[in-house]
Amino acid sequence: MATSSTRQATQVFGLGTAICKDDATITGSRLPTCLQVLRCMMYHCNEAARSIRPGSVGAASRFSTAKLVLQQVAIFYNKANIPMVTERRACENIDELLNENNKLRLINKCRRNKPSTLRRLEDSQRLLASTFKLWPSNVKSLIKDQEDLAFLQSMKGDRAATLESLDTHLKQKISRRTSRQEAEAKRLKRAREEMEATSSTVQSASVVEDTVKILLLKRALFVIKKKLVLLQLNHKQRKPH
Repeated sequence: MATSSTRQATQVFGLGTAICKDDATITGSRLPTCLQVLRCMMYHCNEAARSIRPGSVGAASRFSTAKLVLQQVAIFYNKANIPMVTERRACENIDELLNENNKLRLINKCRRNKPSTLRRLEDSQRLLASTFKLWPSNVKSLIKDQEDLAFLQSMKGDRAATLESLDTHLKQKISRRTSRQEAEAKRLKRAREEMEATSSTVQSASVVEDTVKILLLKRALFVIKKKLVLLQLNHKQRKPH
Protein backbone atom coordinates (compact mmCIF):
# COMPACT_ATOMS: atom_id res chain seq x y z
CA MET A 1 0.00 0.00 0.00
CA ALA A 2 1.27 3.45 -0.85
CA THR A 3 2.04 5.78 2.02
CA SER A 4 0.90 9.39 2.24
CA SER A 5 4.32 10.56 1.05
CA THR A 6 4.16 8.45 -2.14
CA ARG A 7 0.45 8.93 -2.81
CA GLN A 8 0.89 11.70 -5.35
CA ALA A 9 3.48 9.70 -7.28
CA THR A 10 1.36 6.53 -7.53
CA GLN A 11 -1.66 6.43 -9.83
CA VAL A 12 -4.24 3.66 -10.06
CA PHE A 13 -6.33 3.20 -13.19
CA GLY A 14 -9.99 4.02 -12.55
CA LEU A 15 -9.24 5.35 -9.09
CA GLY A 16 -6.62 8.07 -9.19
CA THR A 17 -3.99 8.30 -6.51
CA ALA A 18 -3.18 5.16 -4.55
CA ILE A 19 -5.03 4.31 -1.35
CA CYS A 20 -3.34 5.54 1.83
CA LYS A 21 -4.07 6.09 5.51
CA ASP A 22 -5.78 9.40 4.74
CA ASP A 23 -8.64 7.39 3.21
CA ALA A 24 -9.43 5.67 6.52
CA THR A 25 -11.67 8.54 7.58
CA ILE A 26 -14.27 10.38 5.51
CA THR A 27 -14.15 14.13 6.05
CA GLY A 28 -15.77 17.21 4.55
CA SER A 29 -18.77 19.51 4.89
CA ARG A 30 -21.10 17.73 2.46
CA LEU A 31 -22.56 14.27 2.01
CA PRO A 32 -19.70 11.95 0.97
CA THR A 33 -19.01 11.36 -2.71
CA CYS A 34 -18.85 7.90 -4.24
CA LEU A 35 -15.09 8.36 -4.51
CA GLN A 36 -14.74 9.07 -0.79
CA VAL A 37 -16.83 6.03 0.11
CA LEU A 38 -14.96 3.82 -2.37
CA ARG A 39 -11.53 4.84 -1.12
CA CYS A 40 -12.58 4.40 2.50
CA MET A 41 -13.97 0.95 1.69
CA MET A 42 -10.80 -0.05 -0.16
CA TYR A 43 -8.60 1.11 2.70
CA HIS A 44 -10.52 -0.89 5.31
CA CYS A 45 -10.71 -3.93 3.02
CA ASN A 46 -6.93 -3.82 2.69
CA GLU A 47 -6.58 -3.51 6.45
CA ALA A 48 -9.05 -6.35 7.07
CA ALA A 49 -7.20 -8.59 4.63
CA ARG A 50 -4.06 -8.20 6.72
CA SER A 51 -5.75 -8.80 10.05
CA ILE A 52 -7.21 -11.84 11.78
CA ARG A 53 -10.51 -11.61 13.61
CA PRO A 54 -10.44 -12.86 17.24
CA GLY A 55 -11.89 -16.36 17.50
CA SER A 56 -12.06 -16.94 13.76
CA VAL A 57 -9.89 -17.62 10.76
CA GLY A 58 -9.30 -15.16 7.95
CA ALA A 59 -10.10 -11.52 7.33
CA ALA A 60 -13.35 -9.77 8.13
CA SER A 61 -16.16 -10.14 5.59
CA ARG A 62 -16.83 -7.45 3.01
CA PHE A 63 -20.22 -6.85 4.62
CA SER A 64 -18.61 -6.19 8.01
CA THR A 65 -16.17 -3.80 6.38
CA ALA A 66 -19.02 -2.05 4.57
CA LYS A 67 -20.79 -1.59 7.91
CA LEU A 68 -17.65 0.07 9.25
CA VAL A 69 -17.64 2.51 6.32
CA LEU A 70 -21.40 3.05 6.64
CA GLN A 71 -20.96 4.25 10.21
CA GLN A 72 -18.91 7.15 8.89
CA VAL A 73 -21.30 7.94 6.04
CA ALA A 74 -24.29 7.88 8.41
CA ILE A 75 -22.77 10.70 10.47
CA PHE A 76 -23.11 13.07 7.52
CA TYR A 77 -26.63 11.91 6.65
CA ASN A 78 -27.78 12.28 10.25
CA LYS A 79 -26.29 15.73 10.55
CA ALA A 80 -28.07 16.78 7.35
CA ASN A 81 -31.36 15.20 8.53
CA ILE A 82 -31.50 13.09 5.37
CA PRO A 83 -33.30 9.73 5.77
CA MET A 84 -31.35 6.62 4.76
CA VAL A 85 -32.17 3.21 3.34
CA THR A 86 -31.79 0.14 5.55
CA GLU A 87 -28.37 -0.90 6.78
CA ARG A 88 -28.33 -4.00 4.57
CA ARG A 89 -29.26 -2.04 1.47
CA ALA A 90 -26.65 0.60 2.25
CA CYS A 91 -23.91 -2.01 2.74
CA GLU A 92 -24.91 -3.69 -0.51
CA ASN A 93 -24.57 -0.35 -2.30
CA ILE A 94 -21.09 0.14 -0.85
CA ASP A 95 -20.07 -3.37 -1.86
CA GLU A 96 -21.50 -2.87 -5.36
CA LEU A 97 -19.53 0.36 -5.73
CA LEU A 98 -16.34 -1.54 -4.93
CA ASN A 99 -17.22 -4.39 -7.31
CA GLU A 100 -17.81 -2.04 -10.23
CA ASN A 101 -14.51 -0.27 -9.65
CA ASN A 102 -12.71 -3.60 -9.37
CA LYS A 103 -14.07 -4.59 -12.79
CA LEU A 104 -12.79 -1.36 -14.28
CA ARG A 105 -9.34 -1.73 -12.77
CA LEU A 106 -9.12 -5.31 -14.05
CA ILE A 107 -9.30 -4.18 -17.67
CA ASN A 108 -6.15 -5.24 -19.46
CA LYS A 109 -3.62 -2.44 -19.99
CA CYS A 110 -3.63 -2.98 -23.73
CA ARG A 111 -7.36 -2.19 -23.85
CA ARG A 112 -7.37 0.86 -21.60
CA ASN A 113 -6.90 3.33 -24.46
CA LYS A 114 -9.76 1.98 -26.54
CA PRO A 115 -12.77 4.29 -27.03
CA SER A 116 -15.14 1.90 -25.25
CA THR A 117 -12.85 1.73 -22.22
CA LEU A 118 -12.34 5.49 -22.19
CA ARG A 119 -16.11 6.04 -22.25
CA ARG A 120 -16.48 3.57 -19.40
CA LEU A 121 -13.72 5.36 -17.48
CA GLU A 122 -15.41 8.71 -18.07
CA ASP A 123 -18.74 7.36 -16.79
CA SER A 124 -16.97 5.97 -13.73
CA GLN A 125 -15.27 9.27 -12.97
CA ARG A 126 -18.58 11.09 -13.29
CA LEU A 127 -20.16 8.63 -10.87
CA LEU A 128 -17.30 8.86 -8.37
CA ALA A 129 -17.58 12.65 -8.32
CA SER A 130 -21.29 12.49 -7.44
CA THR A 131 -22.87 12.10 -4.02
CA PHE A 132 -23.04 8.55 -2.71
CA LYS A 133 -26.80 7.99 -2.72
CA LEU A 134 -28.24 6.35 0.37
CA TRP A 135 -31.59 8.15 0.56
CA PRO A 136 -34.81 6.21 -0.22
CA SER A 137 -36.85 6.84 -3.37
CA ASN A 138 -39.60 8.61 -1.39
CA VAL A 139 -37.18 10.89 0.44
CA LYS A 140 -39.00 14.09 -0.58
CA SER A 141 -42.13 13.02 1.27
CA LEU A 142 -40.07 12.19 4.37
CA ILE A 143 -38.28 15.54 4.66
CA LYS A 144 -40.43 18.27 6.19
CA ASP A 145 -37.88 21.06 6.52
CA GLN A 146 -37.41 23.05 3.30
CA GLU A 147 -33.78 23.86 4.11
CA ASP A 148 -32.98 20.15 4.47
CA LEU A 149 -34.75 19.47 1.19
CA ALA A 150 -32.80 22.24 -0.55
CA PHE A 151 -29.56 20.78 0.81
CA LEU A 152 -30.46 17.36 -0.60
CA GLN A 153 -31.27 18.88 -3.99
CA SER A 154 -27.84 20.49 -3.99
CA MET A 155 -26.22 17.14 -3.14
CA LYS A 156 -28.02 15.63 -6.12
CA GLY A 157 -26.66 18.35 -8.40
CA ASP A 158 -23.87 20.87 -8.04
CA ARG A 159 -23.06 19.99 -4.39
CA ALA A 160 -22.70 23.70 -3.63
CA ALA A 161 -24.48 23.56 -0.26
CA THR A 162 -22.57 22.71 2.90
CA LEU A 163 -23.43 21.35 6.32
CA GLU A 164 -22.21 24.64 7.78
CA SER A 165 -25.09 26.41 6.04
CA LEU A 166 -27.48 23.93 7.65
CA ASP A 167 -25.90 24.62 11.04
CA THR A 168 -26.46 28.34 10.50
CA HIS A 169 -30.08 27.72 9.54
CA LEU A 170 -30.55 25.50 12.60
CA LYS A 171 -29.11 28.18 14.89
CA GLN A 172 -31.47 30.74 13.37
CA LYS A 173 -34.44 28.41 13.89
CA ILE A 174 -33.44 27.83 17.51
CA SER A 175 -33.00 31.57 18.02
CA ARG A 176 -36.45 32.31 16.55
CA ARG A 177 -38.02 29.54 18.62
CA THR A 178 -36.35 30.87 21.78
CA SER A 179 -37.58 34.39 21.03
CA ARG A 180 -41.13 33.11 20.55
CA GLN A 181 -40.95 31.16 23.80
CA GLU A 182 -39.64 34.19 25.69
CA ALA A 183 -42.38 36.40 24.21
CA GLU A 184 -45.02 33.81 25.15
CA ALA A 185 -43.61 33.58 28.68
CA LYS A 186 -43.80 37.39 29.04
CA ARG A 187 -47.37 37.39 27.71
CA LEU A 188 -48.40 34.71 30.19
CA LYS A 189 -46.71 36.60 33.02
CA ARG A 190 -48.59 39.80 32.15
CA ALA A 191 -51.86 37.89 31.91
CA ARG A 192 -51.24 36.28 35.31
CA GLU A 193 -50.41 39.64 36.90
CA GLU A 194 -53.55 41.18 35.41
CA MET A 195 -55.65 38.30 36.70
CA GLU A 196 -54.12 38.64 40.16
CA ALA A 197 -54.74 42.40 40.14
CA THR A 198 -58.34 41.87 39.04
CA SER A 199 -58.83 39.20 41.67
CA SER A 200 -57.42 41.51 44.33
CA THR A 201 -59.78 44.30 43.23
CA VAL A 202 -62.75 41.95 43.28
CA GLN A 203 -61.78 40.71 46.72
CA SER A 204 -61.43 44.29 48.00
CA ALA A 205 -64.83 45.21 46.57
CA SER A 206 -66.32 42.13 48.16
CA VAL A 207 -64.89 43.08 51.56
CA VAL A 208 -66.30 46.60 51.27
CA GLU A 209 -69.68 45.24 50.24
CA ASP A 210 -69.74 42.84 53.18
CA THR A 211 -68.76 45.65 55.55
CA VAL A 212 -71.58 47.85 54.26
CA LYS A 213 -74.04 45.01 54.68
CA ILE A 214 -72.92 44.48 58.28
CA LEU A 215 -73.23 48.19 59.06
CA LEU A 216 -76.70 48.32 57.52
CA LEU A 217 -77.71 45.26 59.48
CA LYS A 218 -76.42 46.77 62.71
CA ARG A 219 -78.29 49.99 61.97
CA ALA A 220 -81.47 48.06 61.27
CA LEU A 221 -81.09 46.17 64.55
CA PHE A 222 -80.51 49.45 66.37
CA VAL A 223 -83.67 50.93 64.86
CA ILE A 224 -85.65 47.83 65.81
CA LYS A 225 -84.36 47.93 69.38
CA LYS A 226 -85.22 51.61 69.60
CA LYS A 227 -88.74 50.96 68.40
CA LEU A 228 -89.12 48.14 70.90
CA VAL A 229 -88.05 50.46 73.71
CA LEU A 230 -90.56 53.09 72.61
CA LEU A 231 -93.32 50.51 72.43
CA GLN A 232 -92.54 49.34 75.93
CA LEU A 233 -92.65 52.91 77.25
CA ASN A 234 -95.96 53.58 75.55
CA HIS A 235 -97.37 50.39 76.95
CA LYS A 236 -96.40 51.35 80.51
CA GLN A 237 -97.89 54.79 80.15
CA ARG A 238 -101.24 53.36 79.05
CA LYS A 239 -101.59 51.06 82.10
CA PRO A 240 -104.20 52.35 84.68
CA HIS A 241 -102.84 53.34 88.07
